[in-house]
Amino acid sequence: MIKNIYILLTFILLTSITGVAYAAPPAQTQNQQGLLEVAREAGHFTTFVQTLDAANLSDTLANEGPFTIFAPTDEAFAALPAGALDDLFANPEVLRNVLSYHVVEGRIAATDLMNMATVSTLQGAVSEVLVDGETVMIGGAQVLDQGIEASNGVIYTIDTVLLPPGAMTETEPGMIDSATRQDGAEMVENPTPAECAEAYVVQADDSLSQLADKFYGDPQAFATIVEATNTVATTNEIYARIDNPDLILVGQTLCIPGAPGVEAAGGVTPTDNEAMLSDEAMMTVPEDKSLVIVENLSSVDLIVDLSGPTRDSQVVPPAAKQEFIVEPGQYQYDGHQPGGGFAVAPGQFELTFEQTVQLICYDDEQCQVQPLNRP
Repeated sequence: MIKNIYILLTFILLTSITGVAYAAPPAQTQNQQGLLEVAREAGHFTTFVQTLDAANLSDTLANEGPFTIFAPTDEAFAALPAGALDDLFANPEVLRNVLSYHVVEGRIAATDLMNMATVSTLQGAVSEVLVDGETVMIGGAQVLDQGIEASNGVIYTIDTVLLPPGAMTETEPGMIDSATRQDGAEMVENPTPAECAEAYVVQADDSLSQLADKFYGDPQAFATIVEATNTVATTNEIYARIDNPDLILVGQTLCIPGAPGVEAAGGVTPTDNEAMLSDEAMMTVPEDKSLVIVENLSSVDLIVDLSGPTRDSQVVPPAAKQEFIVEPGQYQYDGHQPGGGFAVAPGQFELTFEQTVQLICYDDEQCQVQPLNRP
């Protein structure tokens, strides 16, 4: 009897131990893969991984971080102009510049990305984030997923290869760094182009004829934009030559000369920025809109970002002014030098219907907000 009780107690004890063993969580012995390993195994980043290797960025993205990567698909690279990818591989410095424009320092969650107006890339330029319902766009490319997590960051899939402003331009036989003229001469860095009333950054689906219609009311006036852009590109690295009017690249900066009404066949006419912002121009603002006038009194080009009921981002050259026609409401603003370290302190203001606000930015990295009375 005692022997049977002993056996029964032993059986119960062993069963209890076995049950505890099954209930315990599995050991966490498998480390999460890094960004490079995740990109290699995803299956649709093959070209992107190859470009990282060619630009000597693989080790950085494999071992450092955290980073947020906006990685173009293989189809996005295939959609580049003929010969463009080969030229990128042939110039690792330009390739590294382009790839750095796809990387942001820090880990950005999908929910945080949808609440951001811009992101600052490792390349140095700012990329705009636009959200329309469930659609998220960054720099003109659509974000196709919620992100793939890695141990040192997150990768988002995008459908377009992003090109930083002034990164490259198409020439014969291919793409070259825009900081070098075709004759090999070094460019003067960032002079103020008197010919440009506006420095326009190309967005997805833009064409020269559409832009000519937008700024001049005449689709055939694109020759004016081509001539002006090619003129300032010889001395200002922000701009890239247009050798084929049928091909402009997302992120490329164009010189928009003169005020609306410039004839397409005419030459490039220097613009009086004060005339552009005359009372007559301000009177054209629709009754249900408001107007923001940005005046750049700093010594560098500024990408000025407005975030509010209307989101907009434009480059304002030194000593120039630019109009933003927006919906009334509460706005936040910031400004950054393209590819540089200069930035103005962010701020905010509120606009009512038909109100005008002037935003004046200075070299002390501050902007002053001045409400104006419209005539």
